[in-house]
Amino acid sequence: MDEKGRNIIIVIVALIIAIIFGYVIMYIKTPSVEEEPIENNTTVEDVDMDNLNFSHYLYDIDGNLENETSAKIMNSNVYLTINGNEHVLNNFGNPISVRVEHAITEDEFNMVYVLTTNKLYYIKDVEYESTANSKLRASFTEVPIEDPIAIAIVNEYDSKTDYRYPTVYLKTKDDSIYISRFGSEFTKYEEKEWVMATVHIESNKEDIAPRVLMPGDPNRAYYIAKKYLKDARLVNKVRGELAFTGKYKDVDVTIFSSGMGVGSMGIYSYELFNDYDVQNIIRIGTAGAYTKDLNLYDVLLVDSAYSNTVYDDESGIENVDILNSSFELNGVIQDTAALKGMKLTQGRVHTTVAFYTESKDYSKFTDKGCVAVEMEAFALFFNAKKFKRQATALLTISDNLITHEVMDSTQREKTLDEMIVLALDSIIKK
Repeated sequence: MDEKGRNIIIVIVALIIAIIFGYVIMYIKTPSVEEEPIENNTTVEDVDMDNLNFSHYLYDIDGNLENETSAKIMNSNVYLTINGNEHVLNNFGNPISVRVEHAITEDEFNMVYVLTTNKLYYIKDVEYESTANSKLRASFTEVPIEDPIAIAIVNEYDSKTDYRYPTVYLKTKDDSIYISRFGSEFTKYEEKEWVMATVHIESNKEDIAPRVLMPGDPNRAYYIAKKYLKDARLVNKVRGELAFTGKYKDVDVTIFSSGMGVGSMGIYSYELFNDYDVQNIIRIGTAGAYTKDLNLYDVLLVDSAYSNTVYDDESGIENVDILNSSFELNGVIQDTAALKGMKLTQGRVHTTVAFYTESKDYSKFTDKGCVAVEMEAFALFFNAKKFKRQATALLTISDNLITHEVMDSTQREKTLDEMIVLALDSIIKK
């Protein structure tokens, strides 16, 4: 082989060696980083409690690799490495696992957890300096949970805020699971009974309070929740019927619109009693008076409802024309109104299925003892009787069918507010 051929071979070999050397350097210096999922809807069942890896890579707010924080146990000491600087934590008796996690929120912070044979310790927002010889300033706190045996951490991502939160799962010898989210205190995980979505309600069982106010109008449900409930949250919007649950004077209350008529009230009150274990419902709304003795703005406490609808017959239980409301619930409302010095009229209503009628002869209803007309109470009382629950109705007189007076829109809001507050103050006593 001539000299030119030998030089070509030398160049080719040199290139091969350079390429191999480059790959080796990349393998040594570049950490293998597993990409985080964009969304993480982790449940307790998803967490592998035996997966106790000791390293974690930290990302900045844009998802870029920021630094590597790792921890290891050697010779009964915990070694924590941050940005290449190793710190020795030797104040733990028998460490068996150490975990590191990083939260990216409004305030970024680190979490370090050390699990020993019988205790779990943690520190939030680890302080350290950039020099290799500096000591880690760490004061660990003991988690007051007995007999921990395993710990797993999931870094959960919130796409709305672009924040990352560490959620810590701790398992104990009795197979209990405790959860800490975002550096909060550990709370015991309890399995809950879930009722997911009836045909007409999308709420989970825990979303609905045992005490419910039912206006007919979804907009009125929104108005009540916004004005009177603390921490109100929307729990149903199926078919446009809105439900909100929040606290009124520190008591859980749900405001659930019923829609119009016995059919709609029959569906929602049935499912609330049967599927969501609601105990008390007060219908709140308006009514038209059949008598001159009821004035505009009067509040009527319904003690019974008459209807010649076939709702009861087709429900297959019994054929009745008159149903009573809850005597006990009415008593609470009467006592509450008396304390407020509020005038309250009690009487029977006619539950009609037709809003527009040709006949103006109301004697066949007044002969049954009806003093006003509305469209939902009979179905509510029917289902309350069926499920042995308590229900009644508070109605503001909005028009008089005898005198032809009609409530002014400004006064309607003020008077309805008085009725709403009476209903709220009464139902929280149940």
